[in-house]
Amino acid sequence: MKEPTEPFLNNLQEQKEQLQPMYIVYRDNELFQEMISHIVNMLQAMGRKVDVKSFEKGTEPREIKQWMTENKDNFQGVELLCDYTSSDRLRPRIIHELMQSGFKSSKFTLDSLLNNAAEKTILGDEAKDLPDASLGERIKSLGDYKKYFSTLVKHILRNPDNVPQKVIIFEDALKDHIHDLFDKSSTFEIGQAEIDQVLSALKESFIDGGIEEDKIFFNREKIKGYPELVDKFDENGSWLVIDRHSDIFINRVKNAKALSLPEGNFLISAREAGLINLKTEEILRQLEKILEEKFGKREN
Repeated sequence: MKEPTEPFLNNLQEQKEQLQPMYIVYRDNELFQEMISHIVNMLQAMGRKVDVKSFEKGTEPREIKQWMTENKDNFQGVELLCDYTSSDRLRPRIIHELMQSGFKSSKFTLDSLLNNAAEKTILGDEAKDLPDASLGERIKSLGDYKKYFSTLVKHILRNPDNVPQKVIIFEDALKDHIHDLFDKSSTFEIGQAEIDQVLSALKESFIDGGIEEDKIFFNREKIKGYPELVDKFDENGSWLVIDRHSDIFINRVKNAKALSLPEGNFLISAREAGLINLKTEEILRQLEKILEEKFGKREN
């Protein structure tokens, strides 16, 4: 095989030098603990300079917003990649200030990137690519959402020992990670109508996946802050499906299968619950392709 020519190497180096530095900001959770270091390594291999700021699980949003405000000078000339929690702290005043100094807010969040990697891991070629959506635009339909969960549930139920006796889908904190399913203006807030749509989509996807309808229930109690409420649901043979922001609840589960939302967390928690055999490398292969497509190109 021929050695790379000097013009080729110079062009590659020039391309790397033109890639905008990145700053990753997020609040920690089990999925991020497993994936962030890989994301950083992949971006660096593409020629990006990457700085990282992580907040512990449970950090109050106001603390994140305060840090963002106090450190906005560090974001000059960089592309900022956040999770849902941190990106919400940027709207709208801070983003306006940062853009005056060369700041670029990524069109993507850590959540949307990892959820898309999970979708491609489960759906393969049937999974849709992550669109280059503007802030506030829907990036997937409820149909796409249902297809992912129904396919994953079908995969889980290939083992008859995994068939649940009861599935409880909790409303608590659900709205924190369903923004990608709706078009929203800067003043749009996720409300009860949107939450109900997502609850129904989850139920329908579990039914399509092979779970009997009379085994699926909704719970609308406020769980976060009241971890003792888990005890009445913590039964062998039950699936407890709840957003990751109710992590105190999840960590209390001893007997049931605790399954976190959104999509990426659901896949990882299903693996941890022993419902699916999944190697981290399978997700990483998909994630690397997505990052290369979205962040491995020169700035225009």
